[in-house]
Amino acid sequence: MTLTKILATFTLACAANACGPDPSAANRDIARGVIERSEIGGAFVDASTPEAARLRHRESGLVCAIPASGAFQVETFPPSAANEGASCMRATGQVVTTLMAMKFGHDVALDQAFGESVITSARLEGATPWTGAESAADAAHGDADRIVRLRGRAGPDEVYFRVAMTQAGDWFIQQIVFAPIESAEAAEQSAGEDWRIVMSQVQR
Repeated sequence: MTLTKILATFTLACAANACGPDPSAANRDIARGVIERSEIGGAFVDASTPEAARLRHRESGLVCAIPASGAFQVETFPPSAANEGASCMRATGQVVTTLMAMKFGHDVALDQAFGESVITSARLEGATPWTGAESAADAAHGDADRIVRLRGRAGPDEVYFRVAMTQAGDWFIQQIVFAPIESAEAAEQSAGEDWRIVMSQVQR
């Protein structure tokens, strides 16, 4: 076999078998680094893809995407907490997103858990429904989840606020998003896409 044929054969084999660096490797390194630096024990594992570094909460299935830039924090609820759970928070620009998995120690219906979460989270002055359009991702799905979108004041600033919740077995999975009101439309679109990814990963 000539050198030209050998090189051609190798090139075809690489094309068929994706030779070269693993596209997920860098994201796995990022995810593992976060796990090593965080006090979360074995509660989260690497769930990275070629597109993003991700962590998965072992028990609930909650998936947290680690942003390429901006702040990120992951934690489990302390033993002193009333309920078992874990959360991750990321801040990209002025948009802050928190994902949370909670397991209550007694029977709680989804509507009750959602209502209590909104009351606890939405500490806004003059809160009223946000009247913008729901995200395309939310509009395309008829899942049995709960979502509320509000606007109000947090200190001197007017903000957009979104809470979404679904139930996955014994776990309640929640998304909380804050953004400046002028960024509400973009934040809602992004939040809807993120929520669908979360929903696709948990077993309901």
